[in-house]
Amino acid sequence: QLGYGPVFRYEKFRTEWEMEAGHLVLDETPIGVWAELEGQPAWIDNMLEKLCIAPELRTTESYGKLFLRWKEETGSLAENLTFAEIATCAEAGTLASVAR
Repeated sequence: QLGYGPVFRYEKFRTEWEMEAGHLVLDETPIGVWAELEGQPAWIDNMLEKLCIAPELRTTESYGKLFLRWKEETGSLAENLTFAEIATCAEAGTLASVAR
């Protein structure tokens, strides 16, 4: 045993496609569906153009950073990006707002 323990957990369902000179993946996460393009920069730029993805919708942030931004925007108390934890925190938030 090396003594490591989990710090952050995240879950996703991934669908993958091999295309031309690159790879397109769709990740379904508890906070949304994200597309990833993997390949040479010229291929990625070409695919972004073909898919009509506006520059303001593009990001290179990790799931950890996306999760922290989502938590800040929503006020969620979730500590991990798992389907069960996001659902539990959403239910608690709904119950808290109903109780007010």
